Amino acid sequence: RGGDGQTWSVLAADGMKHVRNGGSPKPALYSTVSDPAEAENLLGTQSERASQMFDTWQAWNNANVPGRLIGYIDYHKRRDRFYSEAVPKPALDAGYKPSIKGNFK
Repeated sequence: RGGDGQTWSVLAADGMKHVRNGGSPKPALYSTVSDPAEAENLLGTQSERASQMFDTWQAWNNANVPGRLIGYIDYHKRRDRFYSEAVPKPALDAGYKPSIKGNFK
């Protein structure tokens, strides 16, 4: 799976490769054995095979457990939101502004 979460591919033992690219409107199916350059999209002639491979990927993806760690930017967004919400209202009303550095919004 690609870092964007939208792009992925499944490579079967027989060399068939099913690709879905988040930026591309259409998925693709290639035979890496007979077409290593992946120039001929076989999706039109082998849509059943592509469906089977998609189901395999979907089962694998659904069984994944999300990571417990969050990324750097998300961490700082959450941290900044927490500290900005944690300051008591009377302190804010009195003009107190927490010193939170970072542009993570």
